[in-house]
Amino acid sequence: MNFLRLRLSRLIFLLVAVMAILSLGLALWLFNAQLRDTLEQAQASRVTDLAQTVAGKASVRQALSGTPPTASAPRVASPLQAEIDALRKRLGIDFIVVMDRRAIRLTHPDPERIGRHFRGDDESAALAGESYASRSVGTLGTSIRGFAPVRDADGEVVGAVAVGVTLASLGPLLAENRRDVMLGVALLMIVGALGASWLARYIK
Repeated sequence: MNFLRLRLSRLIFLLVAVMAILSLGLALWLFNAQLRDTLEQAQASRVTDLAQTVAGKASVRQALSGTPPTASAPRVASPLQAEIDALRKRLGIDFIVVMDRRAIRLTHPDPERIGRHFRGDDESAALAGESYASRSVGTLGTSIRGFAPVRDADGEVVGAVAVGVTLASLGPLLAENRRDVMLGVALLMIVGALGASWLARYIK
């Protein structure tokens, strides 16, 4: 009889502990998915706002009113490239691309790509006058991008600005938040195991 009671208490302990672990594991998985979505949405709003701000700069409008660069003779050392690159570093984002109406880059973190066509196939709406966020694959990998049109004094669209952060750069932010959550989940698992042990002894 004592053996059966001991075995029953262990079964109760294992059942409660497994249920607690599975429940917390599911909660952790759901939280991670929600955290990623929330972070991406926040970044989408941020880069769109930044794109609109950059698109309103007088230096950007002036640069787009001149002769566009080409891949064979890009404006590698142009004042606009220096200004935009300094702004990009100060804001801690991965790229700010100013492009003309043909989607030819005037700025890029890699100067060798200035004068070449913007990649991603998601810029056409911005060149048509819309501001929005998208997720696409470009030269720096998959990124969350904010777009805004650049208009001249007459209100005509003369180009667009794309501001983006790569998904790879969001990894450290996700890891930091995930670490805090996992510590909390581990603590709850320990409490659940202790509770299961107490319950098993109580039933016994």
